[in-house]
Amino acid sequence: MEQVPQNLKTKILIVDDNEGDRLLIEALLSHSSNQYDFQWTRSVAEAKAVLEDNANIQAALVDYNLNDGKGIELLQHQSNQNEQCPCIVMTGLESAEVDHAAMEAGAADFLPKNEMTGVLLERTIRYAIEQDQVRQTLRQKNIELKRAQMRLEAQNLSIAKLAEHLTETALEKIDKLRKHTNLPTSDLHDLQKTNRLAIWQVTYSGQTLFMNNAMTKWFYPFSGGDLSDRSFASSEELSNISFASFPDYFIEQDRGLVATELTKWQRGQVTSFEATLRLKDKRSNKLISQDRHVIVSAATTAPHDNLDDTLLITMVDITKRRVIEKSMQELLHRDDLTGLYNRLAFNEFLPTAVANADRNNYMVGVLYLDINGFKNVNDTYGHQIGDQLLQKTAKKLDFHTRISDITARLSGDEFGIILNNLHCENDAAEVALNILEGFKDPITIDDQTILIDISIGISLYPLNGADPETLIRNADLALYRAKKLPGANYGFFDSEMLKKISNRRNVEHSLRLATHNFKQFSIHYQPQVNALDGQLTGVEALIRWNHPERGPLLPGDFLTVAEQTGLILPIGTWVLNQACKQLREWQLAKHPITSLAVNMSAIQLYQEDTVDKIRKAIMQSGCNPAGLVLELTENIVLKDLITAKKIINELRDLDIRIALDDFGTGHSSLSLLKELSVDILKIDRSFVKDIHSHNRNTIIVKNLTRMAQDLGISVVAEGVETAEEFSTIKECKCEHIQGFLFGKPLDLDALERWTSKNFTPETQTLN
Repeated sequence: MEQVPQNLKTKILIVDDNEGDRLLIEALLSHSSNQYDFQWTRSVAEAKAVLEDNANIQAALVDYNLNDGKGIELLQHQSNQNEQCPCIVMTGLESAEVDHAAMEAGAADFLPKNEMTGVLLERTIRYAIEQDQVRQTLRQKNIELKRAQMRLEAQNLSIAKLAEHLTETALEKIDKLRKHTNLPTSDLHDLQKTNRLAIWQVTYSGQTLFMNNAMTKWFYPFSGGDLSDRSFASSEELSNISFASFPDYFIEQDRGLVATELTKWQRGQVTSFEATLRLKDKRSNKLISQDRHVIVSAATTAPHDNLDDTLLITMVDITKRRVIEKSMQELLHRDDLTGLYNRLAFNEFLPTAVANADRNNYMVGVLYLDINGFKNVNDTYGHQIGDQLLQKTAKKLDFHTRISDITARLSGDEFGIILNNLHCENDAAEVALNILEGFKDPITIDDQTILIDISIGISLYPLNGADPETLIRNADLALYRAKKLPGANYGFFDSEMLKKISNRRNVEHSLRLATHNFKQFSIHYQPQVNALDGQLTGVEALIRWNHPERGPLLPGDFLTVAEQTGLILPIGTWVLNQACKQLREWQLAKHPITSLAVNMSAIQLYQEDTVDKIRKAIMQSGCNPAGLVLELTENIVLKDLITAKKIINELRDLDIRIALDDFGTGHSSLSLLKELSVDILKIDRSFVKDIHSHNRNTIIVKNLTRMAQDLGISVVAEGVETAEEFSTIKECKCEHIQGFLFGKPLDLDALERWTSKNFTPETQTLN
């Protein structure tokens, strides 16, 4: 794995008074595509101190219930600070009230502990950090925009308030404007010089008394002649600029607003508003310039030369500011790396798409997709190549979707697509197939040829959800199922997924409760015998769970959930401790069982303190480690071969034997024998099943056995269930047998009875 410098790791603060939960979190994230630097505190007070002293913390995982208070107290404290990191609240309770309280206190997200998986935890942290970055950027941009708007509005209102000070001549009016405005002279000069400040003094009857240069330039076609070089004009020359028609000079949707404000002016009110000027040539009716976004202000002035009351109308051109605002909004909604829309934009577009679908009676599709094995690309070629791959992927997605579709990069290697105007499910499938087709050819980056697969999950509105959040969640679930299929694939959401999720949550919840005292767990032992003389050589320890509602459960019913949630760590430790104690009892009693095998998961193996924990279990039990066998599958070892090799060597130094389980099912089985020092090979059941009728399997097992024996490695054939299979295995010279033919996994009492019956001192051979 590519090593990441400490200063580039994602810095996470864990606020939890339970060390087991802290270890679980670190374990769940240990094989993430990101690398993390963890800091742990047990209380709200400690967390406050850490966050105040360390501005580099990027996210905090906060337990809802802590010894010195509730986690939301930390959130409330954070909300009073100018700088704060996103906080994700964790709880073992499934409560809408707790969820609501956390979000009200300012939590970035809410995560029930019984739903935590490595993928979900990593994604929640990543989303919280990204959303916080967007919020910070948006906050800064809004501050800048508000400052600019305040300056402009102050300028314009200052000008309007000076109406009462205007004198009889234009020059006197401008002089007065400069003397009495709150604007610096340079600012007023710049506005006038660049023709961004238009001033018009007009009577209610429509007679123009004064126009500055900007006003005549803006409205030139309406004046009936070129007045651009004059700062003042007679009422006769400007009679074509109609006060009554003033609203008509604006875009249609603003005319009602202008008319309303005009009425307020006539009542003597000083008001200010934003609108868009759209000026046309009087004769040709063609646009004479681009639309101008302006802030319009007006105030009544005193009667002049027996004329009616007059209005001083000022307009400040803020078109440039509007362009900047639009550019800022575009930047906030775009992904910096790929140029696609980002998650913020995706989440804003989807509700609009759903609303449009309701109005027009069509469907909306949500596609969630990611690159299979993207982490391996980063680890193999480096992050620079990985970034270029994401850019090329974005271009392909943009090319292979329709004009009406919206494509966004959501996070990492995850992308989302909103499909508009769908008439049926097949329309979405057609887009998905088109995307998959576009990724069939390899991608070349810096002379490196990379072949990638894309997995796609699809949900449809209104079939799979009535709101955007549900659609996104269900598309994500469909993606999860699609990724289980080989190669590039897509899958639609279906209701069975929710049933599986509900079942999984129930299992996880019950499993968490069961690991509090382990009283619901037991260990069964499956015998291993010598294929030649029939002597009992050892047993394999296999966990069983007596579920309070569902009854006895086999490992396949719950170990996957245990691994996904990290609960495999306390479960694995309990099994190891029980096994070592039992081995010690057998050793003291000089029992015929001299070897006890225990399975290890990937999460257990790659913990930093794995060897220390195993050494501790051996010392506390007092067992002879020569009788202990630790079984590892090929896939576990291949996750990180260098680290696995180091740990295996340390374990063998303790006199523990290592078995390579499920041998032959991986992609690098033979190369592992060159890299690793192991004591036992367990040939996978797939080679043993019906071996007597499959000559190829017989040849493979025979040669594997011979090769292993030449290397000084013992061989165990797993899953022997029939006499025919056993006979062929014996012919292959395989030394040890394990399977239902000789014995199923048994509890301790049943194992003792079985041992007494089948392996008395008089037992010589197996027939």
